[in-house]
Amino acid sequence: LKTDIAWPVPLLAFIVLVAVGADYNMLLISRLREESQNNIRIGVLRTVTNTGSVITSAGLIFAASMFGLMAGTISIMTQVGLIIGIGLLLDTFIVRTIVVPTIATLVGRASWWPSTRTATHPASR
Repeated sequence: LKTDIAWPVPLLAFIVLVAVGADYNMLLISRLREESQNNIRIGVLRTVTNTGSVITSAGLIFAASMFGLMAGTISIMTQVGLIIGIGLLLDTFIVRTIVVPTIATLVGRASWWPSTRTATHPASR
């Protein structure tokens, strides 16, 4: 059965995947910044070790719920479920676990540009 992709599906998938990706990136990078006080490579290892299971679980749960939309009979709903579900799996297993840590390691301290790092947190002053 051949069905064309409905016009709102790519737009909806883009919006949801960018929003989820930005949210997970903020969690991952803020933890990376905390863990990378002295060495960015050690910080990346600690971050991936400590947050990997949480981000993976969240991604799998969200992807499973999107794949659940495929059980319906409405074409747009099944298309959205498939595309967002696959996008979430790619984001969870490739982007979050490989791409972001690799870029952070390669870029190093420049990851924090243009902000400045202070010895104490502003809230503790």
